[in-house]
Parts: sequence; structure tokens; C-alpha cells
Amino acid sequence: MPEAAIAGAGPALPPLYYLHNFEALWRVVDARYADLLLPEELAQMRRFEALPRAARCLFVRLVLRVGPVFRVGRLHYPEIGDIDSALAPLIDSDLASDCAALDIDTLGSLFTRAEIQRCHAVELGEGQRPNKPTLLMAVAGLEESDAARAQRLCAALDERLIRIEGGDTVRLLQLLFFGNSRQSLVDFVLSDLGVASYWPYALSKAQRVFSSRGAVDVYRQADALAERHALWQDGRDRDTLRTLAADALGLASDSDSVVRRIHRLRNRIARDCERAGLPDTALELYVHSEQHPARERRLRVLEAQGATDEALAFAGRVLVQPWCEDEQAAVTTIRQRLLRRIHGTRALRRRDRFSTREMRLPPGTGRVERRAAEALQAEGWLSVRHVENALFNGLFGLAFWDEVFAAVPGAFHHPFQAGPADMFRSDFQLRRRPALERRLQQLAACDLEAELLRMVSRCAGYQCRWIDWRVITPALVQDAVRCIPFRHLVAVWRRLLFDPRENRRGQPDLVLLGGRAGEYQLWEVKGPGDALQPHQRRWLNYLCDIGAPAGVLKVVWGDA
Repeated sequence: MPEAAIAGAGPALPPLYYLHNFEALWRVVDARYADLLLPEELAQMRRFEALPRAARCLFVRLVLRVGPVFRVGRLHYPEIGDIDSALAPLIDSDLASDCAALDIDTLGSLFTRAEIQRCHAVELGEGQRPNKPTLLMAVAGLEESDAARAQRLCAALDERLIRIEGGDTVRLLQLLFFGNSRQSLVDFVLSDLGVASYWPYALSKAQRVFSSRGAVDVYRQADALAERHALWQDGRDRDTLRTLAADALGLASDSDSVVRRIHRLRNRIARDCERAGLPDTALELYVHSEQHPARERRLRVLEAQGATDEALAFAGRVLVQPWCEDEQAAVTTIRQRLLRRIHGTRALRRRDRFSTREMRLPPGTGRVERRAAEALQAEGWLSVRHVENALFNGLFGLAFWDEVFAAVPGAFHHPFQAGPADMFRSDFQLRRRPALERRLQQLAACDLEAELLRMVSRCAGYQCRWIDWRVITPALVQDAVRCIPFRHLVAVWRRLLFDPRENRRGQPDLVLLGGRAGEYQLWEVKGPGDALQPHQRRWLNYLCDIGAPAGVLKVVWGDA
């Protein structure tokens, strides 16, 4: 995130925010993962700790930028002051060095076209004004070493080049801290600004994502392979794709987080193998992946190959214990198609159970959901709210807050999580089943309205993947719990637990609340030309199956 964007996001950051945040990150990693660092990595960070403050600031500033080579003349940080003075201890500690060689790519990133042309005017001619890529190609063709090139530019422009050391170590520290390679120190900044507050869940060595250095190394190998796969998209030759597939199959780890990373990578490469006409390679990858959509894609490949009996048998095994809603729906459809092919019979399609109502509204501006809500409010309902997914998800988050943020091994590994690492995996409820069932019993025996209002008061403002605090207010919680029967809430919560990732979306847009228990309705609003999505249809049918009054409200434009 650019500093200009950060500065305009809220309260001003203290001048040394980046140093404080980096040192906080390092303290956590040092306490929890020091035993997984190599001696040279640990020694590097001990040298960092011993630096004067200005040198530590400069190191953090540069190591988090795109580098690792920088022009000293272009470094200006008011809070650091004299750059040369801050740089000297870095060089003495081997955390920076004078850059004595300059390859063409680095040359192009550090110097302007005019600067490069001026320094090579004799060899390339002064009258020519080629674009930068053409100029760099010409410079690359000169009989000049990388060292001579660096010396020439520094002398001609009175410039000094430095190389910051330790970038790989810092990337490792961020991986250990966050447990993934997606997040960065920006998460600290958002917390500093007050944009995000996180629940004070327990952190301990027992919850470490990586249990060994081997697990860390395999995760980084998977990241490197993902980068190679991304580069493959440019050429798309099949031999390289086969090599990528073989390398993905060769990755192995006993760490859950690393295994999931490997499975995601295998799925992506396998999908490209399908598209490239390598179905057998794709099948092998899918067979060795335990993450959706591996089994669905495996079934589709078998079907495309004409292996109907094998596909039908495999579909039956999948449906005994589906991984998620998407897989269950897709495999059910494929199985019905296979049965038709074998037996020539057409399976009866289960009809929708939900009701449909048409509402005529005059043309106008504004979201169709809100306009429909206003029209329904006029029919006498005590409250009509446009909640979409926020209502049931929010009530779930309040009801199971302590279970969501429980200290389960591997669930929490840094202070900036809005939920456990396994929140949207199929094993979330399996790992917490006894606690979840106990909580359901507690909720059944207590004053639910008072309990959920207590949770609002206790947890409001803290980040939680289940709760949108702009929607979940005490008034909405109170009204909803009074009207929606407890058995309906429990049924909805159990469906959320079956597949948290998929089922947190697709819920009806509007909730209509009356003045007494059981007096409520749920409506999915569809404007002209808008159609139900599969996940919305599944939710509506499920709600009707449990006895909840749910349906589709079709809006048409015209005089009311």
C-alpha cells in the first residue's frame, strides 16, 4: 500500500511506524520460530538488533522496497536524516554492501533513458534517441562487463549504488509470522490506523503453522513452483507443463498448511493440463489432491474419456461424504447424467419448494432491493431490512464467537486474524465438534436474546469474518431473535458449519420481521433480467425444507 494512501486513511502514523511494526514482527518470530531459523539467518537478525536506530530504519525502509540495488542519491527519508551516516553501520554489519556490478535489467530499473544515453553517448552516438528497451538492447551489445558498467554510470552521474542484504530472510520472517506468503506488514499499518481491531486470542508455540524447517522449505518450494507456473502462461508448451506437474507431484510435507498449499497448486496445474490436452497428467494430479475441486474435475475427466462405469462408481463414493456444497451439487448432476447414459432413464428433477411473488414498482433510481424493502415496509411489517448474507452469518458469529476463536492447534498464528486459519475448510467443525455441540446445548437452555446481546456488547468492533458490524446492531439482533424460531436458527447454523466457505453467501436479501415469534419472511429480490444463482436456489430450497418462509420476489417495472 503506498504511503500516500496510508496517510489519507485515518489518523497520522508515527514517523517510525514501519520500524516498530517490523521489530514487533521479529519479536514474535524470534519467540515462536527461532529454532527453525538457520544460524546465518539468526545471526543476521542479531546484527540488525545491534544497529543504531537510524541504520535499523534504513534497513527496514529498503528491504521492504523493490530492490535489492538502490541509488544512494535518491534515498530521502526525513526521519532518518543523513543517509551516508545511517548506511555505514549497515555495511559494517554486512547488511548492505556497495554494488560493484550492474546487469542490464537493474540498469533499466534504476536509471532513466536520458541518463543511460548520456553515459554511452560515445559508443552509441549522440544524435540517436531510441526508446528505452531499444537503448538497453544496444547497451547489452557493448563489450562491457557488469562491473565496468556500474563503474561508468556511478562516475558519470556522481552516484553510489548499494545492495541491501537480507531480503530473503525478511521474506522468511513474514512467512513465519503470517503463516502464508500473501500477507505483509500492511496488516500492521491498518491496525495502527485503527482501521482494524483484532480479538486477543491466545498465541503459543503449540499453534505454530510450521512445525519444522523442512515444512517451511517445502512451502517456499511450492511458492517457487507457483511462480514458474505463472511464467508458463506466456509460452504454454506442453513439455514444460509436464515438468511442472511432475514437480508438483514430488512435493510432500507432513504439515497441514503446507499440504493444502500443495493441493491448491496441483489443482491449478491439473486444470491447465486438461486444457492442454494432457488428461492423464491431469488425472494423476487430481488423484493426489485432497482439495476441491479435485474430485469433481477428476470425475469430469473420466467422463470425457468415456470411462462411464469407473466415473459412476467414483461419483457414488464422493456423494457418501462430499467435501462441500459445490462438490455435492456438481457430482449429483454428473451422476444423473451418467445414469442416463447407461440406463437411458431420465432422473426426475426435484422441483423448487420456495414461493415466487411478483412486485410491480414504478421505474426509478436506487438499488432494487432497497426499493422492494420500502414497498414491503408499507404493507405493515414492523421492520424490513436489506441484510443479504449479514443476518444469519452475523448471528452465527455471535452465537459461536468463543468456539470460532478457540485455541485450536494451527488456528491462530499472528495477531491480525479475523478468524481461524481453518475457518473455511471442511474440517473446521470436525476439529471443534464437542465444543460446538456444547454451545448449541447452552444456547437452547438460555435466554437467546439476552445472550446474543451480551455478545454484541462484548465483541463489537473486533474483526470477525462472520460479522458485518455495520448491519449487526443490537436492535436487529433483538428483533430477529424474537421473530425467528430457534429451530430455524440452529438448522441454518448447521448448514453454515457443513460448508462455511460456500454457505456464507447466497442467503436471501430481505428479512421481514413482525411483532411476535414466528412472524417473519425471507425474500431473495430479483430485478428484470436477473436470475437465481445455483447457491441462492440451494439456500431457498433448504430454508423451505426446514419450514422457514422464504421465496423469490420478482420486481417488474410499471405502474403499481
